[in-house]
Formats: sequence, structure tokens, C-alpha cells
Amino acid sequence: MQVPILKQGAYLIATVQSALTDEDLKQLRDALVGQVSKVRARGVIVDVTALDVI
Repeated sequence: MQVPILKQGAYLIATVQSALTDEDLKQLRDALVGQVSKVRARGVIVDVTALDVI
């Protein structure tokens, strides 16, 4: 599953829209690490408001 990562100012926002598998989480982690270093983000916000259960 692809998790959209948006840049808002100095921060990145990752919006998790459905349950993630272990492999999905690894891909999200790698994508976030790459984006943080690429855009020199000050932080990451992980939006889980769309999930029924955390």
C-alpha cells in the first residue's frame, strides 16, 4: 500500500489511510527517511485519523 507523503512548510505529513502490513511499514519508513534527507524536513507528522483501530 502506498502512503502519500506531503510537504507542508518544514514538515512532512504521511497520511495512513488503511491498515499496514509489516512490509508496508518498512517501505513507509524507508520512504520517510529518504524524503526527510531530500527536503531537509524538521519533522514528520503521521496522520492516522482515517484508521478505525490503532
